[in-house]
Amino acid sequence: VDQELYQPPPPPSESNNMYLMRLYTPEQTNDPLSVLNQLKEQQTTTLDILNQRFQLWNKLKSQWMQAPNDTKAAIEILHSVIKIKDDTVFVDFLHILHATDGLSLDLCVLLLPHIPLLLQNPHDHHTVICLSLCLKLIKGLSNVLKDTTDQRYSSKLVDLVFEERLEKCNICR
Repeated sequence: VDQELYQPPPPPSESNNMYLMRLYTPEQTNDPLSVLNQLKEQQTTTLDILNQRFQLWNKLKSQWMQAPNDTKAAIEILHSVIKIKDDTVFVDFLHILHATDGLSLDLCVLLLPHIPLLLQNPHDHHTVICLSLCLKLIKGLSNVLKDTTDQRYSSKLVDLVFEERLEKCNICR
């Protein structure tokens, strides 16, 4: 996914605030055409942002549709979504992940550091999706976490696969 495809909106400035205050002054409300033109200008930025998100999601959707339940593809897409640094896009992808059965320990390791930040987000939708996905992760991976952390290998040889899985489980706990 091209990171340049999505550019987050600039932070509000004093001039933007003054513009909004000017928008609703009594002198300008007498002229409906003036108010409509000002509203149209204001909405252009919002439409540009939504169009950028739409284009981004079309690319992500095409990647996802190539292998909808492939964990490796989901991890690659998740890396792309994380690089974008847009909570709304991230939560939309979490919603897609929630609908799949392909949640893995690798996805859990990638997702968990971002969940607390989203839970502090003022949007209820973000909180609901995050908590719902956390519940699904707990239900789906609790046995793997418990079995792996309880398991002790008796061999004197080092089992690298087990060590890697144990490290991931400790991160998720």
